Amino acid sequence: MSKRWATDIENIRTYRGANSDSDHFLVGARLKQKIALITRNRTENRKRWNIDKLDETGVQHHYQQEMEKELQGKPPSNSIEEEWTYKRSNYYISAKRNRRKEI
Repeated sequence: MSKRWATDIENIRTYRGANSDSDHFLVGARLKQKIALITRNRTENRKRWNIDKLDETGVQHHYQQEMEKELQGKPPSNSIEEEWTYKRSNYYISAKRNRRKEI
């Protein structure tokens, strides 16, 4: 056994009475592995949108026009998942465009 796993061993025992019809003995081991947890700051990667800007009529109107323009070009779909994926990506794209301009 390699040294890498030596700290994981809790107990090793040989079972001499096991009849395996050979001159070898059965060996049993109890291992305890520790799983390392990776902690990440989840708020670091999350993009924050200033949704208070949508209360302004000019920004709200521009965002609505952008969304209507994006959703009009969508081909019809029978799957709800495809529909939601398309709308979600358009919400994100429109918000990103508006954020650069006004938000």
